[in-house]
Amino acid sequence: MHAHRDNPDLVYVLKFITEEEDLPLEAFDDIIHWCRTNSANPDAVWRLSRAWHLFDYIDLASQALYVAELVLAVAWTASTVLPRPIRRGIANLLTLLAANPGIRDATDTLRLTRLTATWLRSPDPLPDGLMVLPEVDLSDMVWHVGHALRHGLLDANKDRAILARFVRWAGMIRAPKP
Repeated sequence: MHAHRDNPDLVYVLKFITEEEDLPLEAFDDIIHWCRTNSANPDAVWRLSRAWHLFDYIDLASQALYVAELVLAVAWTASTVLPRPIRRGIANLLTLLAANPGIRDATDTLRLTRLTATWLRSPDPLPDGLMVLPEVDLSDMVWHVGHALRHGLLDANKDRAILARFVRWAGMIRAPKP
């Protein structure tokens, strides 16, 4: 995979590779590299979010956050309402990043909080029935929403409808199995 990580056509192979559980760190580095290099590809969000085992690697957390910022910036400017699979991918990606223990310094935390606020303000980020990966624990995402409120990135009055929808959505998600 490493030899082809700059090839845009790798998107088709990545569809299957990202779902493998026992990939080495180098493979995840190649996935991140492909998503960064091909951030304009609509499938980059999905490929990055489906590589959820990537988020077990604390060393890649900051790099994954940077690539998420690139990929999401492209996705949010490309369309007013993104297709449902992409919106689900964004929800998965952000919740996985929020749960990653590698994102704990103040700068990365605030970057992720900004992404979370931008996501919640994007057109229809939480369509009815939108579910995330069963492995996801939303407690860290809830913390980032509170952090966005504390830092003025979300406003409790102006964003009341957005926040109410987030609370309803978060309440629908089952807790991960221990």
